[in-house]
Amino acid sequence: MDDGTVSVTLDSYEGEKVSERASMFVMDDGSTGFLLKDIDNSTRFKAQLTKEHKVDFKVFDMEEKELKSFIFE
Repeated sequence: MDDGTVSVTLDSYEGEKVSERASMFVMDDGSTGFLLKDIDNSTRFKAQLTKEHKVDFKVFDMEEKELKSFIFE
């Protein structure tokens, strides 16, 4: 990507909808992660290993409002 991010994404098709459903990524700063999205392309789960070596899990509702977050150092 233009910002230096490298990503592998699996798409899903449901009727006329196309969505990026699962993505693995490596950011330019060295952090890595995994995203799960619903068919409407809203992020529902994100797991990330930050450049500070913290593990960050986030769960979102259908409007991408953060419901829960867990950080392990």
